[in-house]
Amino acid sequence: MMHDARKNAHAEESQHQPVPPFGSFAARHPQLVVALVSFAAAAALLAPALGTKNFLYGTDTVAHDYVLLLYGWRRILSEGRIPLWCSHLFCGLPLLGSFAFCPFYPTQALFALLPFNTAFTLQYLLALAVGGWGCALWARTLGRGLRGMLFAAVAFQLSGHFLTLVHAGHLQKVMAIAWAPVALACVTKLQRATVPQAALGFSVAVAMQLLASHSQIAYATLLISTLWLLFSTVFAARASLAEAIRRVLWFVGALGIGVGLSAVQVIPGLEMAGQSNRAGGVDFTEATATSYPPREILEYGFSRIFGDTIHGTPTPYFGEWGERIVSDFVGLPLLLLVAIGLLISSRRERWPLALLCAGSLLVGVGHYTPVYRLLYDHLPGFSKFRSPGTYMFVADMALVQLAALGVETLRKEVSVGRDGEHERIPWLRTRWVAALGVFAGVFVLLAAQHVARLVVPESTPVHVSLAAERLRLGAVEGTLAALLLGLATLRLQHLPRWMPSSALNLLALTALLVPWAHNRYFIRFESLPPYMEYLQRQPHYAAAKRLAQQQPVRLLQENALKNDGVLHDVGVPTGYHPVIPARYAAVLESLGYDSAAFCRLFAVNFAALDASRSPRESAAWRACATVPPYKIWELREPGHYLTVTTSPVFIAGRSRALVRLKERRGSEVIVEERGSDLNSRAWRSQAQAAPPTARLIGFSAGRIEFDVFTSVPTVVGLAESFVSGWQATDQTGRRYPVFPVNVAQCGILADRSARITLEYAPFSYRIGAFGTLTSLAILVFGVFALLLRRGLGGRRS
Repeated sequence: MMHDARKNAHAEESQHQPVPPFGSFAARHPQLVVALVSFAAAAALLAPALGTKNFLYGTDTVAHDYVLLLYGWRRILSEGRIPLWCSHLFCGLPLLGSFAFCPFYPTQALFALLPFNTAFTLQYLLALAVGGWGCALWARTLGRGLRGMLFAAVAFQLSGHFLTLVHAGHLQKVMAIAWAPVALACVTKLQRATVPQAALGFSVAVAMQLLASHSQIAYATLLISTLWLLFSTVFAARASLAEAIRRVLWFVGALGIGVGLSAVQVIPGLEMAGQSNRAGGVDFTEATATSYPPREILEYGFSRIFGDTIHGTPTPYFGEWGERIVSDFVGLPLLLLVAIGLLISSRRERWPLALLCAGSLLVGVGHYTPVYRLLYDHLPGFSKFRSPGTYMFVADMALVQLAALGVETLRKEVSVGRDGEHERIPWLRTRWVAALGVFAGVFVLLAAQHVARLVVPESTPVHVSLAAERLRLGAVEGTLAALLLGLATLRLQHLPRWMPSSALNLLALTALLVPWAHNRYFIRFESLPPYMEYLQRQPHYAAAKRLAQQQPVRLLQENALKNDGVLHDVGVPTGYHPVIPARYAAVLESLGYDSAAFCRLFAVNFAALDASRSPRESAAWRACATVPPYKIWELREPGHYLTVTTSPVFIAGRSRALVRLKERRGSEVIVEERGSDLNSRAWRSQAQAAPPTARLIGFSAGRIEFDVFTSVPTVVGLAESFVSGWQATDQTGRRYPVFPVNVAQCGILADRSARITLEYAPFSYRIGAFGTLTSLAILVFGVFALLLRRGLGGRRS
């Protein structure tokens, strides 16, 4: 009773104290303050790449994102329309359907307004800002004040699994993760009442994740949002069945609107998903190939304890994960605050947060536990994705919320206990946590070499020494944090009154500075002018175009994972992207991308290889030019982009067609029998005075124009990858059937001479655009209705 009286008296006293102007503004507009702080923190991290001097380096940035975004937005600005097809990668690839391009994510519009490099850096900067603001919003719905919100925002921005993805170059993943805490904040708010604003917010968060084209993050967010809602509904105090049903209906409705808002990106993706190399899901071995090694969970407390694979690193990676271009480090000071949030606080949400964290880590370690196998076999949709470590972003979010809870718990105890009155049991627990922290830190500091041998028992003495060094550094940081925690709990008679609160402030600051100091190591800037010079001036592409003299130009490269040929209108049979048409993938596997048979089939008539190397079947090629460091080769019997025949070879089934493809001769066109309209029984070859011919008139990505000269039914094969969505019409508007030939190519059935235009115009894109516009109209109507309702409510009051 005495404690409650003093607490109330202190609260009343603080209410009557004069509030500084900024404090009053912050109290009235906490979300605005958090948004400004989040943006400023992100800008401070990435500012050097906002101009034209440096670009933000990432492994996938230079291999994938920078090139494809540059290609896509150049086409948008020059053609005035969204590019749906890229003819230059994998001999044809749907840009939207394969999730290689996400032009509808709102911040992508900056590419049309700002210099490209500035707009590219802002994609990451704004994603980090949204992630920080979203984590603060979630903290607020969980009951945190402004201090806890600010701490959660900055801590999440600096957390390893979020910030260091910048170095991996996983832009779409960063953009999608940024909206996960926003979704959870809205679900948390939805738990307490059927609030329309929360439902609309959840819709926007889901839509943003799907528009960012990272379906795995969206899937994980949906899972944890569902679990969070069900847990709160089941255990909510005095929640009636009707109230629970209303919450679930709001949630399902919001999810539907979110999917609808992103339909323009999602529906083409769904169409492509059924025709891609991942149509049947991912094999369990492949799905768990990058399982997170359990002992490397130590990375959460000890940065780069097993080294890293950053270029020029002094500590090369010696762990079990293949490479470490990212880190999951949050630091021992933050983990100490997590312990306070779990052990000292009495808030109910701490245990669900702990379960989220533990569950995320269990899923992340993949095949090391039975959990992943159970989910893979029984959870719908789970087998469609790979990389178990991707799910560990949930652990970062949960740890940050628990740490913010720890900060506010300590803040309240310090504030209430200034006059010596405090709850004895929680305060004793806090001191025990501080004492154990100091003891553990000192022990690791003194026995670092022995601990390192336990952590990396099979490694070399050099690796043990490197691990010991990282253990010592982490131990110093953890011991400092534990000492500050202990100082915040001291209640000595002659101790200044400001000492505990100052120690707590320093502890919270340390919990932010430690991950900042370590994780900014993964933020790398490279000089922009040399990189752009490299992208724009590649003489082997120009040499191939001179030799070919007409489009399309396709080139076999030394590096099969290069994408930059798209910037020079030069196609390659491979590229760097995980999702490709399944038919094309089957032909690649069957023939081999560098075989002469494959190159002839898809008109890959040139090769640029290191001057010391020859093509795989050197007898089929001849050297025709040298462009250091490459030698240019040309097929002795080049393939043709257009192939015509009145006598196609009919094969029953794709597997048999693949076998027959290996024996294909000359200009044969292999057709898989389908239905009653195109099969060996229905086909009747007819003679004509002259054999049919075809001539290419115009070629651009997704649109091919050609003349065909025939008077009898003729199959025209094009060396362009087949997926559904191709439409063939002539100048009169007449449509022609389009179907797969040679397993993976586009085929057209023509029965007369005509100028035919083959264009990639999938219906899924149009229906998706309709769905997005319709859902956007519903969202705008809902916002307007809420504003009108609020206005009417204000007038009545």
